[in-house]
Amino acid sequence: MKQRRAGIKRKQADQPEDKTTCRTCSEEKMLDQMSSGSSSRCKACVADYMKRRLALDVHTRIRSGLRCRHWYALKRAKTSLVDRRTEEEIGCSIQELREHLERLFKPGMTWSNWGRLPDQWEIDHIRPCRSFDDLGDPDQRRQCFHYTNLQPLWMPENRSKSYLWDADNSM
Repeated sequence: MKQRRAGIKRKQADQPEDKTTCRTCSEEKMLDQMSSGSSSRCKACVADYMKRRLALDVHTRIRSGLRCRHWYALKRAKTSLVDRRTEEEIGCSIQELREHLERLFKPGMTWSNWGRLPDQWEIDHIRPCRSFDDLGDPDQRRQCFHYTNLQPLWMPENRSKSYLWDADNSM
C-alpha cells in the first residue's frame, strides 16, 4: 500500500498542476496555451476551428468582420474611411455611440474594463446577430448593428443570454 501511494505521488509530481489536456488534439498543454473562453481546448485548436468556420460560413465571416471593424473604430475613436462606413451602419458617429453606451453603463462599467473576461463587460446586440437571415443584405446589417440595438452587458450576463430572441419582440 505504501509503495502504491509513493508511486501516485511520483506520478503527480511528474505532471505539474499548471498543465491540462486539450479535448480536440489530446495534447498536454500549459494553461497559458489554453483558450480563455474554453479551458478544455488549446488556443491553436480554437484558432483552427475559427479559420475553418470563417472559410465555410459566409454569415459567420460577415458577422465577425463587422464586429471587428466596429470594435476597432470604438477603440481608436478617430475618423477614417472605415470609421465613416461604420458610422453609416450604426446610425451615428463613433463618439455618439460611446456616449450612448456610457448612458447605459451599469455601476462599475468603464471603458477600461471593456473586454472578454468574466469581470468585464461586452457590447451586446439586443436582437442577436444570429436572428437576422442575411447580414449580406445592407438593410438587415444596418438594423443589426444600429446603435439602438447595442447595449453594454457584463460578460456572464451576455453569455447566458446567448443568441436567444423572441421574434414577437420589437426593437
